[in-house]
Amino acid sequence: MKKIRFSYYVSLTALSLAAVSLPSLYASAADLDPTSGWSVTRVDEPSGPYCTLARQYEGGAVVTLGRNITEEYSLAIDYREARFDMEKSYKLSLQPGPGQIRAYELMPASTGAMVIRLGWDESFFESLDKSGELKVDISGNKDTFAMPDIMAGQKDLSACLKGLKQETASVGGSKKDVLSAEPGQASQGFEAKKVTAADKAARVAALAPAAGGGH
Repeated sequence: MKKIRFSYYVSLTALSLAAVSLPSLYASAADLDPTSGWSVTRVDEPSGPYCTLARQYEGGAVVTLGRNITEEYSLAIDYREARFDMEKSYKLSLQPGPGQIRAYELMPASTGAMVIRLGWDESFFESLDKSGELKVDISGNKDTFAMPDIMAGQKDLSACLKGLKQETASVGGSKKDVLSAEPGQASQGFEAKKVTAADKAARVAALAPAAGGGH
């Protein structure tokens, strides 16, 4: 499996995980409905801008899709509670619909979050559009995230990317392939916004090692 590394930003205020003891085994098997609408966020990085599409779910979990100007995706699943051992790798599978399974073995991005690089995977999103739900299995712990309006969210994300590409083309900006996700950013009171360097200076940057599996 090819190992990849990319940065993401996590709000310690929102997560507050430092003092939480990590359980040796967590029990999770749920059908989770959204508790917010989709939030589209533009992120400006020196290495290249990208857009994110995020939504909060029952229990506080946040699912975020990151997409850069080279049309590659990342997926972050942030449970916002301590679930993972940072020294341990986990088998993770994604099922966007019948007959479509993507399998990985990953190190967690934090004690509460997993971040997966999807790249450009047209069949994955076609299946997700049809099923309206994403099934996630992390070492035998299964959750199903309802996404009945994922097509509407994707349209908003595409609009964000269109604006980025137009700006990049007009100023001759960087097109470096930098794929990022922000699992801790999307919380309550979602709204579309532009994240500036000043905003990110107030956050804590974490470098997440991950190993992505082939399809």
